[in-house]
Amino acid sequence: MQGGSIIVSSAFVLIAGCTAGGTSVEDASGGGGTAPTGAVNEPGSFEAGAGADGLDAIVDADGVLHLAWWEGTSITGARLLSRSVPAGGEPAEPEQVAAGFEIVEADPELLLGPDGEPCVALEGWPYAGDISSEGLYLSCRSSGTWGDPTLVEQRGVTADYATSSDAAGSLHAIYISPPSSIAFGELELGDGSTLQHPAFVIDGSDAYHAIWQSLGSPGGLIYRSSTDEGATWSEPETLSGDYSFARPPDLSVASDGTVHVFFASSDLFHDSGTIGAFGPPEKVAVGIGNVPSTGTVASDGAVHAFWTDAAGVQHAVRTDGTWSAPTLVPGTEGVVASDLATAVDSDGSVSVAWIEAGEPPFVGYATV
Repeated sequence: MQGGSIIVSSAFVLIAGCTAGGTSVEDASGGGGTAPTGAVNEPGSFEAGAGADGLDAIVDADGVLHLAWWEGTSITGARLLSRSVPAGGEPAEPEQVAAGFEIVEADPELLLGPDGEPCVALEGWPYAGDISSEGLYLSCRSSGTWGDPTLVEQRGVTADYATSSDAAGSLHAIYISPPSSIAFGELELGDGSTLQHPAFVIDGSDAYHAIWQSLGSPGGLIYRSSTDEGATWSEPETLSGDYSFARPPDLSVASDGTVHVFFASSDLFHDSGTIGAFGPPEKVAVGIGNVPSTGTVASDGAVHAFWTDAAGVQHAVRTDGTWSAPTLVPGTEGVVASDLATAVDSDGSVSVAWIEAGEPPFVGYATV
């Protein structure tokens, strides 16, 4: 990794000054359920290669939007590409990330590095056939160049990681070892039920928040938290009913400690609260089915939800406990999106990106 040092231990990796993983943002009071307005980046799109998938987005310390996605039709022939979009500007030329990384077990995750530059976390192994090198890797962009992936942590060939960093820049991870183990370091967090889809956030007070989907009976999204750097954890709480989930959940934490979770079954739901004080899930969109959807909390405390339908990409915002009526994201009229991603800026704006299905597919973006 360029621009930072990595120190491996049993429970975490230190990336000097690095912020990573889930979303932890500043919170403030909002306005009253009005429809979202304003823009930083005008809507835009560009052609992507065949098999485009695994889209992610992040805004760096300079306010530049970075997009990353896979192109390719086979797991060994795919390329991870990145393009940056400065505020009010045009997309830069595409760059290939981690050119030697051949096998990937999960979609890559964009995060911020030591100096606010974009980094990407990868799960898998760099070279085909070399399973012994499987693990969690990190590549950062410094001086206009993506660095070679650096090994962060190894937890077994089948491990599924979820990462975040604390205020000091220490990168921590929870990980699933299928079919029924989820752990932080050597500490087991699950109850032995079959599980999937972990998410992990360390908030601004260095409290740890973890969720995952349990496939036990009853099933649902399970939440646990820690206020002592993962030494002990709260009792498991079920944040949802026994739904059949269509998509992995999204987890964000505001600066006041309020946890925000989005999940989808046939409807899109949002739940929020703190330890032992989560409300019942509320429906944001009804009857969306198995379509791309996502949500996040902005730095101004507004909660944003996005989903796709026949008209394009829909957006609703929640302020003071009230959801606005959905509005169509500019530039998505008639778009059939196969993937969605969001990125939060420090000014309170939220960017949304999507992959538009087609031959060829396109990657689009807009700021709301």
